[in-house]
Amino acid sequence: MENKNKLKEMLQDLIPCIEGKWFVADGCLLGLMRTGDLLDFDNDIDIYILPQTKINWDKLPNKYKHHKDYMCYK
Repeated sequence: MENKNKLKEMLQDLIPCIEGKWFVADGCLLGLMRTGDLLDFDNDIDIYILPQTKINWDKLPNKYKHHKDYMCYK
């Protein structure tokens, strides 16, 4: 449960940084469709952004500045 709350907090911090169209997918979407919440055992949030969408990293809170990002181009 603690992990799920941390993921929700991170998502709330990241959403204002996304400038354009985006959507959640994979396990995150499955949980939202099934129960309206993230899955208890999921340890990530899969966010897809369209090619023209930009991420304004300057808006990201300082507490995330030291994290390395994982981006997968599917």
